[in-house]
Amino acid sequence: MSRMPSVASALGVVALLITSAGPALAGPPLICHPFDIGTAQSLPFGDTQNGWSAWQATLPSYDRSKLVDDTLALLTPRTPVIVRMETLRRASAYSVDDKAIATRLLSALEARTTKMPKTPAEGLASFDYGYLVETYRQLGQRGVAVKATIDGVDGYALVKAALAQMPNDAGIQFAAALITESPATRAQHAEHLQKAKEMAKSDALVARNVATHFAN
Repeated sequence: MSRMPSVASALGVVALLITSAGPALAGPPLICHPFDIGTAQSLPFGDTQNGWSAWQATLPSYDRSKLVDDTLALLTPRTPVIVRMETLRRASAYSVDDKAIATRLLSALEARTTKMPKTPAEGLASFDYGYLVETYRQLGQRGVAVKATIDGVDGYALVKAALAQMPNDAGIQFAAALITESPATRAQHAEHLQKAKEMAKSDALVARNVATHFAN
């Protein structure tokens, strides 16, 4: 009897993944739609759930001068990748139109990276920097005047450096699938998404996000 809830839960995760194949949500995938982080802590933000307005749901009461310190405090080695993704999505909204804050945030994340990550913690530092770079890049492609300087920085390569240290992390595979969701990187996208779906069978939080962001 005690095993039944866990079996049912596992079957539910598998069902979510089986029905998730193509993109379900429109708009830049790193920006427009919040990631489900459950009850985890992240930056203060509004509760708008869908579309471009979801990215713009910043709180006027939030003191942006604290953004860099608050973001770094949230991105610990123990923070799940999905929570990192949502935290950086919110950080991009608070910083993109302020050159000083955006530059400080990028510089702070870059300073934590190593040229060749050798541990999971170093891999996550590369992930954070690369993911924010690609988030800013998608904002620029959306027509937002990005104040941060990201020219010459390959965020996807930084995310792959994280994968080299954590190849079985469903969250990083999911993030890589979102970053490569374009015609030019269709093959990479398909590979990352397939791996994310397979690995997420044992990670309910990632499974929920895969199901939300990708569908038949």
